[in-house]
Amino acid sequence: MDSLPFSKTLWKTFYFTSASKLVFKIRNLFLHYLFGYILDLCAPLTGTKLRLVPIYRKFDKISAVLEPFSLNEFTFSNANVTSLWTALSPGDQARFPFNIGDLNWDDYLVSYVEGILVHQMRDKLDPDTRKHALRRYKRLCLAHQCVKTVLYFSLLCFFVWLFRRVLF
Repeated sequence: MDSLPFSKTLWKTFYFTSASKLVFKIRNLFLHYLFGYILDLCAPLTGTKLRLVPIYRKFDKISAVLEPFSLNEFTFSNANVTSLWTALSPGDQARFPFNIGDLNWDDYLVSYVEGILVHQMRDKLDPDTRKHALRRYKRLCLAHQCVKTVLYFSLLCFFVWLFRRVLF
């Protein structure tokens, strides 16, 4: 969620989906490991102790464990829950609201992200931290666009150079 960024995020969050493991591995190499090795090599020069490559390796291990759950589709029966809901009186339905059809997904996702920030990332939800995090994230988004522009322009120059070499 771009409106609730982590206050210590390192880059703009974005994702690609791919049905091909090869495409995934190539993107992972360029978007994670290449970036990680460059920053890890520069870390001693700037005095930082952050090591990105070990973090990316942990991420890859976690992804491998979760792969069966993220690549397969599962179907579960909710017949018991549905029959329980219909068996409740309107008063009990109001008192025990567990009908997923009534869930406000926008509010749920905001609460979910806030919970991850506080309980997993040890971040704070106070207005000053959120303001700082949003400002930092906007700068990272700008840097992301600049890096993309430079990369695309470099790629274009390479293809123009290659095209000229082949034709002339």
